[in-house]
Amino acid sequence: MVSALHELAHRMFARWFEEKLLLMGIREELEATGELTCQVPGGGGQPDSSYKPWPLRALDDDWPTLIIEAGVSQKIADLQEDAIWWLESSREAVSTVILIFASRPEKQLLLQKWEMAEIPNPQRTRGRPWVVEDIVPMSIEDMEIIGGVITGDEAKKKITIDFKKTLLRDPERLNGESDCVFTCEDLRDIARRLWRNTLPSGGQNGRAGVDL
Repeated sequence: MVSALHELAHRMFARWFEEKLLLMGIREELEATGELTCQVPGGGGQPDSSYKPWPLRALDDDWPTLIIEAGVSQKIADLQEDAIWWLESSREAVSTVILIFASRPEKQLLLQKWEMAEIPNPQRTRGRPWVVEDIVPMSIEDMEIIGGVITGDEAKKKITIDFKKTLLRDPERLNGESDCVFTCEDLRDIARRLWRNTLPSGGQNGRAGVDL
């Protein structure tokens, strides 16, 4: 059974993202494709939310550029396996995967951004410059809030959804287009709305027990 916490977690993030796009005037150029199933030999994947740019990914079987996956009962390692699958199986057609892990008891909300990224190859030296770097899926940005407190250095925490990787064109900066940046304040707002809309049931009459 899909829980309210699971649905709200990815839908709230998606709504925040869409609102940031609307502020730039982006309305029809990036389509929400939801739980679009993507097939590969031997199986397929179905995200919680996804987005495809129009007209560059207008075909029915085109991959999204942005995937959002949420988890509330599964381990964070399972979500990370999902991110790896999307990036590798799509052969990098999926540029970015956003993972959202929510735990109501701890009031924990964790966001991670996964992309393909280079890691140093020890065989690449000044005398062997032709050796390529390894490119692997990895988490390159994260933000976490537990009980209302941001973990780590708040000044350095953010999640950036790259405009060009998502819409497959350069942003028109003179027209106000830019990357979509999620700040710690955004995370606090999402967490506040998430917890207030998933209050635990209490008492025989099923009325919610207000704990915020």
